[in-house]
Amino acid sequence: MEMNKVLTIEATSWQSARHLSEFLILWYFRGQSNSTWELSSTMERIGNIYSEILFPEKDEAGFIFELKRRAHHYLAHPPADNDSLEWLSILQHYGCPTRLLDFTHSFYVAAFFAVETAEEDSAIWAINHKSINNSLASKLDLKTTPQMSLYDENSRNINLVQQYIGQEKRSNKLVVDVEPIILTERLSIQQGLFMFPLDGHSRFMDNLFSSFDITRKQFEESVINPIKSDDVTDEQISSASLIKIILPHGCSETVIHDLKKMNITAATLFPGLDGFARSLRIRLHLPIDDDWENRWTDFHLRGMIKK
Repeated sequence: MEMNKVLTIEATSWQSARHLSEFLILWYFRGQSNSTWELSSTMERIGNIYSEILFPEKDEAGFIFELKRRAHHYLAHPPADNDSLEWLSILQHYGCPTRLLDFTHSFYVAAFFAVETAEEDSAIWAINHKSINNSLASKLDLKTTPQMSLYDENSRNINLVQQYIGQEKRSNKLVVDVEPIILTERLSIQQGLFMFPLDGHSRFMDNLFSSFDITRKQFEESVINPIKSDDVTDEQISSASLIKIILPHGCSETVIHDLKKMNITAATLFPGLDGFARSLRIRLHLPIDDDWENRWTDFHLRGMIKK
């Protein structure tokens, strides 16, 4: 069987998606409410609206400069002046366009963001931690040892990203996984981290493909020929660097109510009144959908219900 670095997997049910997640240890996740969307930063999406030319470095430098001028109005403890990642993460947190892309260590948090407002099939993207850091080490000739801890890797990646934020610096198309040292409350609760494309003049997906030596054709072929979650093998997962898991819309209600039992709701992920108000949306969801009906029917047919 041919092993690919990129896989598209169609979950046959929420239960099968949960089972699949058990094999994704030390992977990073992002949920998106439309399975047809690719990965792109807010900076890139705005660039697509107004122009095809992307020059985020100048904008990053300008945004950070303006925040520093006004930070004393809003922040009791602003970051160090030279900590560009901290400044950029604050801008990202409050809705400013940046080239940072939000990810999470938690499959279930990603699932929440995938289905919360989904009106059709949604998706969870997964990136292999080991693959992305091996790529950075080999393509940028970075120091790495088998004894490097996750903390050491993150410290190395912070230093790398700091060299690119606000700087007009051409690079190999690569994506860096990075966590600020000082986490906002929301980032901490959501088990969040960022993906940062080094080449700001190229799209996020191009940086991502280049990181893993994946071609656009290979990715598109995986999308056209997805694998059913019940058919995927351990070997296919272990050889992959990038996985897109499609969640059928027919299981969204089941997912939402299952996550609620895990205490994963808008109220817990977004502390404050805005998160609480947002969490009330679940009251409009009926806990019965295609996935729930199929599981109940299977339960009944196996004779678990005594008439």
